[in-house]
Amino acid sequence: MAWTDVLSAASLVLFWTAWILFPLLYLPLAYFGLSLFLRPRSLLENLVEGLAAAADAFNAAIGEAARWLAVVMVIVYAATVFLRYVFAFAHPLLDDSVLYAHVALFALSVGVTLLHDGHVRVDVLYANRSPRGRAATDFVGVYLFLIPMALILLLASRKFVGSSWATLEASPTGGGLPGWYLIKTMIGFISVALLSQGVSMAARAAMTLTGAREADPPHAHDIHEAL
Repeated sequence: MAWTDVLSAASLVLFWTAWILFPLLYLPLAYFGLSLFLRPRSLLENLVEGLAAAADAFNAAIGEAARWLAVVMVIVYAATVFLRYVFAFAHPLLDDSVLYAHVALFALSVGVTLLHDGHVRVDVLYANRSPRGRAATDFVGVYLFLIPMALILLLASRKFVGSSWATLEASPTGGGLPGWYLIKTMIGFISVALLSQGVSMAARAAMTLTGAREADPPHAHDIHEAL
């Protein structure tokens, strides 16, 4: 079987998997809408809570593994500098190793950074709002901005990444590492990580707005880690 056949089959599987999982993005929204009229304290609430826990666990596990890329990046970069200035030796493989590790570290850490509220917020009033106000901001922000942006990124990168896989594109640096198509695939992973963690944010916010759980204080994860 040719590589193109394998890639076409994998693309088809991923396409239908995405459509099957797509309704899960709006499960917290459905939960919140039903809560305005009913008190869905059984199956639906358990599904929303389980969805949030699964997304948190997924991104936390990826982030835990990705942290070692920082160590790899520092070691390789230090070796590159040492070899270049002590032995006057340089090679594209070393430069590409740092670049690949940097890209992978950034992409794989997007979800866990959102989990720990580590991204920059431009809303300076967020921390001073009430728990329900913060939950409402998160809930609206996820569905108005985060999910549409992540979906656009995912769809827009499909042909870009697909063409790279079709040719098994190598590094644009002459004599560099192979597998540049894997680096481009990180664009899709960023979208998936943002979507999964966004759903978790929306789920927790919906449960706060309905009174099913208490809201976390601003930057609660950072405060916990500092203590």
